[in-house]
Amino acid sequence: MIKIACFTATRAEYGLLHPVLKVLNEADDFSVSLIISGTHLDKTFGNTIEDIKNDGITSYKTLPLNYSDDSPKGNVTRSAAVLNGLAEILPELAADAVLILGDRYETLAVAQACCMMNIPILHMHGGELSFGSQDNQFRHAISKLSHIHFCATETAQTRLMKMGESPAHVFLVGAPGVENCRKQPLVNLKQLIQEQDIKWQPKNILFTYHPDSLETDVSERELNEILSAFERIPGLGIIITYPNSDSGHKAIINKIHEFQSRNPERISVHKSLGVQRYLTLIKAVDAVVGNSSSGIIEAPSMGTRTLNIGSRQKGRERALSVTDAEPITEDILSALKTILNSNKGPFSNPYDQGDTSANVLHALRGLSFSSLLEKEFYE
Repeated sequence: MIKIACFTATRAEYGLLHPVLKVLNEADDFSVSLIISGTHLDKTFGNTIEDIKNDGITSYKTLPLNYSDDSPKGNVTRSAAVLNGLAEILPELAADAVLILGDRYETLAVAQACCMMNIPILHMHGGELSFGSQDNQFRHAISKLSHIHFCATETAQTRLMKMGESPAHVFLVGAPGVENCRKQPLVNLKQLIQEQDIKWQPKNILFTYHPDSLETDVSERELNEILSAFERIPGLGIIITYPNSDSGHKAIINKIHEFQSRNPERISVHKSLGVQRYLTLIKAVDAVVGNSSSGIIEAPSMGTRTLNIGSRQKGRERALSVTDAEPITEDILSALKTILNSNKGPFSNPYDQGDTSANVLHALRGLSFSSLLEKEFYE
């Protein structure tokens, strides 16, 4: 029995990991334990550990982090807390490998801890680009600390090999978020609207705006431009989900609640919707708007167009259904009006490589975990 530990610190990350965790839990030759941390344990972001428990996860450890300081200093402090917590948790779990996903600073701390404790790292979504955030640097650093790579696209796979990662350890598996789009049962839209008090209109968008981690003072200014564009489309229904916990999130949360209070008849704000409700809304709305990767990766597979605003996702591969706009009111307004008058999908998606979870399981079954720690530089 191969023991896998998996770290998760955000709602989005867990939603992406879900199909892989499900397959591993159902396999006779693997066991999975979670390390639940970050915003999962914070009421401000919806206390989403309850969603994990509702999925039937019973084997887990918790690693609380304090998000009261949303400055860059707070990120450093939380990274240190992850390292300190894992110094105790990892020996207790005695895992054969640790599975991590993405590009956050908490995840980088996990990779550091595993590397120092000689635990092989399995990394998903490496090799991608997002020039407009610190995550771009974190992602590549995580890749160099990792031993096995599960890539979402052919371009990402090639890029990792150019970074010196062995082709024998770089697997093309696709994006788990796309698998969610195919396999997750959607909920009844009418019931969802009632339960979540969504102000459904003839035209609707799903909006998420995360802080700019490279220029934290820019986020509020950009958000003002976006909300100004929304104000100029009367009757547009706007479903807003909370930002992530990066530096500057408090100002964004305050701003979106102020915006809702001025337009209560057409705007709803949600800390966390969960995977099924979120995908149901992606499919139902007329556009996904903001700077979240879900607009790049999941929305095309649900047949919905995306208006990607600003530089946060700059460099990411994208479907033809994704439109980019500068964070300027007039640019946003023009692009959004065009999208709202365009047909929906289906659209081709570069992140679709079949069943990601099955691809991951197949790759894991071919590994010799005892020989992963000694990394070579491929050239």
